[in-house]
Amino acid sequence: FDRTVRLWDLTDLSQAPVVLAGHAYGVSDVAFSPDGRWLATASDDSTARLWDLASTDPAQNHIVFRGHTDWVKGIAFSPDGHWLATASADHTARLWDLTAADPTADPVILTGHGGIVVAVAFSPNGTLLATASFDNTARLWDLTAADPAQNSVELKGHENIVVDVSFSSDGRWLATASEDRTARL
Repeated sequence: FDRTVRLWDLTDLSQAPVVLAGHAYGVSDVAFSPDGRWLATASDDSTARLWDLASTDPAQNHIVFRGHTDWVKGIAFSPDGHWLATASADHTARLWDLTAADPTADPVILTGHGGIVVAVAFSPNGTLLATASFDNTARLWDLTAADPAQNSVELKGHENIVVDVSFSSDGRWLATASEDRTARL
């Protein structure tokens, strides 16, 4: 783990990549914002970072999201760019409001998993967030609720850790992938 992210210009691969450095430990996940302006990174240093790709030097312009108490393993943007979701080994996911004056302040903390949360995914319409956990479950969080942290729906059935979640493009299906050698819809 070299603690960096590299941005490769696919229109000219002869150029050296832009190197984004700043994490103290390995980078575990990356996500581009829907409008392509931002790159979000998740790290084993318990932080996430938001890099401004519209900047003349993205390596120098980033925002640090602190608050998780263990590795940040997964990261995703909502389809409208309103939320940044992070998944952590501290057994929580967090929703960061990117429209707030200070997007690093006062995240919505999603609790209820009994193990490491490794993946997050938004439904195509942005009304649901799914989380995957080492507690052998996935959860659905209603982002239209006054408090999305309340009343999550627990999806049980896997016999080992759930390592990923993904919504179908029409939002009808949620797929969960597990170390029990199955996927569930």
